[in-house]
Amino acid sequence: MKSKTRRFSGRIPAETWKAGISSNGISWSNAKIANIGRDGAYLITEDKFKIDSFVTVCVVTPHISFSLDALVVRNGMSGLGVRFVNNNKGIKNILLHYMCRYLA
Repeated sequence: MKSKTRRFSGRIPAETWKAGISSNGISWSNAKIANIGRDGAYLITEDKFKIDSFVTVCVVTPHISFSLDALVVRNGMSGLGVRFVNNNKGIKNILLHYMCRYLA
């Protein structure tokens, strides 16, 4: 089943960033981040997650690490798309800061 949720915000490439994906706080999958924005990301991983399931994404950049709650909106050939949900403005501002630095 394909989710009808579509992304509307800008994204930046983040191939050097890594992520851990947790479902229900139990199982962890390793991933690379293909691209990321304030509202979501595409994560490169062989693992599949159920569409519309909630996951925790632990983002590891060269400078900072943080966790985001997310909803799985798409399973692709090389990974999955997630939309960030219920996260504080501080984390979204960190992502906005990285996007501005990338675009400058």
